Amino acid sequence: MPRKHWYGTTILGPCWWLVPQETMQPIPTFWRLEAPIFPCGITGWPHSTISTTVCPPWMVVLCFAVRQETMPLCILSRPTRLGWTSGIQLPPNSSIKKPPVMNHKLPLLLLFFAGFAVRVIAQPQNLNFALGLGQVQFTKHLLNKGNPAFPIGITGLIGNVTEWSYRAPDGGQPSMTSLPTLNETRNIGHNLQAQFSGNTVTIINNGFEPTIGEIALELQARIGVTLISKPYRFVIRAPLAIVFVLDKSGSMDCGPNQPLGLAGWSGCTADDPDKWSMLRDGVDLFIDTLTMQNPHTKLDQDQFSVVYFAGSTEPSTIVGTTGPTAFLDRAAFSANLPADADAIRAVLGGGTSIGDGIQDAITNKFSSVVEARQIVVLVTDGQQNNELFLTGDGNNLEMADGTTVLSTRTDGSGEPVAYFCLALDADSHASSYGALLSNLTGGGSNFVVSDDLSASYSDDFAALMGAVFAGHSPQFIHKQLHLMTTDTIRQSFSVNADGSNLHFVANFKDTSAGRYRYFVVQNGIDRTTLAQQQVGSNAAALSIDFLQHPEINSRGQWEVIVVPGARQLDVMAQQTVTPQVTLSAIIDDHRVEVDYAFGANRLIVGDRVRPRVQLRVNNQAVEDAVITAQLIRPGADKGDLVARAQGIPHEPEPGSEVNNAFSVKYGHLQLNNPDYLAPLAPVSTTITLNPQGGGVYAGNFGDTEISDNHRIVFRIQAQHPELGEIIRYQHLTAAVRFGPLVHNLVPQEILTRKSDNGYVHTLTYFPAYQVNGQTRLVGPGYEHLYDLQAPPGTRLSGVVDNGDGSYTLTVTSDKKNPKTTFHLLDEPFYANRGIQGFDDPYSPYNTHLSLHGGITRPFDLLDSLYDGGYFAEMDLGFYLAPRMDLEVIGGYYQFKNDFSLAGASTNLRYNALQLGANNNTGLTFSGGIGAYKPSNENLDWGVNGRIGIQRQLVPQLTISLEGAYFLMPTPDYRWGTLGLALRWGL
Repeated sequence: MPRKHWYGTTILGPCWWLVPQETMQPIPTFWRLEAPIFPCGITGWPHSTISTTVCPPWMVVLCFAVRQETMPLCILSRPTRLGWTSGIQLPPNSSIKKPPVMNHKLPLLLLFFAGFAVRVIAQPQNLNFALGLGQVQFTKHLLNKGNPAFPIGITGLIGNVTEWSYRAPDGGQPSMTSLPTLNETRNIGHNLQAQFSGNTVTIINNGFEPTIGEIALELQARIGVTLISKPYRFVIRAPLAIVFVLDKSGSMDCGPNQPLGLAGWSGCTADDPDKWSMLRDGVDLFIDTLTMQNPHTKLDQDQFSVVYFAGSTEPSTIVGTTGPTAFLDRAAFSANLPADADAIRAVLGGGTSIGDGIQDAITNKFSSVVEARQIVVLVTDGQQNNELFLTGDGNNLEMADGTTVLSTRTDGSGEPVAYFCLALDADSHASSYGALLSNLTGGGSNFVVSDDLSASYSDDFAALMGAVFAGHSPQFIHKQLHLMTTDTIRQSFSVNADGSNLHFVANFKDTSAGRYRYFVVQNGIDRTTLAQQQVGSNAAALSIDFLQHPEINSRGQWEVIVVPGARQLDVMAQQTVTPQVTLSAIIDDHRVEVDYAFGANRLIVGDRVRPRVQLRVNNQAVEDAVITAQLIRPGADKGDLVARAQGIPHEPEPGSEVNNAFSVKYGHLQLNNPDYLAPLAPVSTTITLNPQGGGVYAGNFGDTEISDNHRIVFRIQAQHPELGEIIRYQHLTAAVRFGPLVHNLVPQEILTRKSDNGYVHTLTYFPAYQVNGQTRLVGPGYEHLYDLQAPPGTRLSGVVDNGDGSYTLTVTSDKKNPKTTFHLLDEPFYANRGIQGFDDPYSPYNTHLSLHGGITRPFDLLDSLYDGGYFAEMDLGFYLAPRMDLEVIGGYYQFKNDFSLAGASTNLRYNALQLGANNNTGLTFSGGIGAYKPSNENLDWGVNGRIGIQRQLVPQLTISLEGAYFLMPTPDYRWGTLGLALRWGL
């Protein structure tokens, strides 16, 4: 093959335009322009670096890759939002020569308009006769109001369509319309209509009432004997109004999961990477992913905004505080967010006020938003330690207008604001951190905890993206952590057919993403030149849009190759820590639908994690998949472990932002006694889910025993006759809350004193629960999550975290014994009781049902006539006061020689003493009066007295050993009983 020579010429400095020697003319019409591919070094070239001062950002459309048919010819330099990509790639047998003098203006203009034409003319929604059957599915989002029209045409054909037909992908006979019928209209579902006219089908949403939903169908067109088909998915939705609420407190200048130090964040400001840089990369790539997606999945009315918060909120430089300027469209937001983030790069400080950030979003940003789906995407790495505080399930944070966080807003649909959260550093915080945020979002896929495999948060944002857009896409195929022990890292991915976009992401544990080169190969063929590329500090992404490249399909074995540049090789040679990178593949695929669940979205200790997956293709169940679920949980209860650590400081250093007792104590243990925390090492269990029919697969991990974040990792492998091998990966987070609180497990205290305005009640409370008969302390870190419901004049005025699992609660009241109900998170622990009984034995149940059984023993007169037998009793009890119940007891008492008594009594039962390490054993006394009828004799009155030893098995169930003595004065019958009783709270 003869060597082909290439000439280069400059366009405004270092942006190069290359043409073949034999062409030496403006770009021919059979060439097309591609997006830039990957960064690589430039050798032997006059300009080896790129500078924004020479090549301004507005030149971005001028620097493209040029392709002739499918052969890559060259890659030109361009600036991107995440940095500069630069480099020249030449075909084999090529050389570089000094360019002749040329007129730059004509190539410049042609390059500009050629790039514009590619964007405008490309219509991937059309059916292409050159591609035949089974074309890539096309997804279109339509506004739920108005009458938007969307045309679908025909390309690559000679002649006119003679017949149209359509059908739902789940089967059935196609509905046909034969031409030349003009303007024939068919209803295809919801308020959608399809108008067939010649070589065009127009989809119209003609509904006067707004609808939300989606419809899938397959369009077929015939010219003579040639038949083509293409699947479509139409999503009818409201526009999105998304506010990113981003944590910019001091801890964001630290690396992930770093020990806090005694003085707070000052010791970790040099961490590489810091969480703020990683977060910025994640948001950038999130927005870029939206931008790279099929533009038809966007609505012009979608809008975005941002709120930064620490101890208070910080104004953005790109959006207004409120009103019409509070939001930007997708393009403007994507272009300006990085500069906005840089403008507040300095630490805001002052603690973490999650409530402040959310309130700003709701009361200010959303104040002028109507008829849109209002969404808050919260990203934070810390427990709240500054007002405004979220408490319980979020409903106790009042807005300026008196509504609360989870209240309905005026969005035109009557729906509440939707909350989504990415929680960073969850392993370094108290379990309250995840539990609160899970409560706020509703849990499930709306709550994402940063994955330990990733040092960049781009994958976490991708996981959140599917939940935000309420769809089944994008979907993770696989992710794998690699140690950079060799110069080149390779990762293979098996990808099914008909994906519309394919994204490969490299997440680094440091800020070296820009020092590597990235390649992507399909079935041994280099596809790098087809990929758009975004490179940040911690992550890089390569994306292929198959709708723009219909000549290839997503199906096959793909390989991502990561190669260090020359500068990175020098760095690696000097490093003492092996670099790490996580490679992942994400597919935008609307034919494969996967629903993941793990049981109830809000789990407490004792609940079961029940993984469940429903897998469908084109709305048809996939029955032969192999699906596994891996449960990863801490090896010990973090709250209980930290609470029981003795002699560890829990009070913050003066001026430190680390003012949470758990964080201080945990930080000391990390620095000074890490072996104490060794029991927290993750424990993993994997099960294979069993098919249930209908594409549903389910399993059971058993009862949970640990409060904290549990990760459930799903892996799917299936074969499909049309799509080939389907591989999927997904991880969900279940924030498992502590179990039902048991008031009597640990002694509680109350001290009441008179004040000028009434009474001050000081309570010392140890929140605790039971697991397998053992007492667990909830632990420190919950001081802002207490709530009190009480009559007017009574309020919770302060909570102090004592660091040992106990809390000091101060209640002020105008009453000496107000009736109170306390909550921790959303769990009641002293409900509907007078506060003076706080240190008495307590049961949350106002009524109980008991069953008694055992033996009878006659005394005196009865003893001379009859022998002992058996008895059975049932009683219904009612709470009267601390330690005191009223019981109505009915019983049958049998003796040998065919004698028995039956009767009922009303008793007062007194719980006199609590015993045992867990205060779950008590001594009880009971006495009462009633009426009894001996067999063959008249009914008469009698009395009874009882003494018992009881033990609480679970909060609702108590077992007791009880002895009783009965007396009927007339006819002087006396007997006793000894037996067991089971008492069930109602």
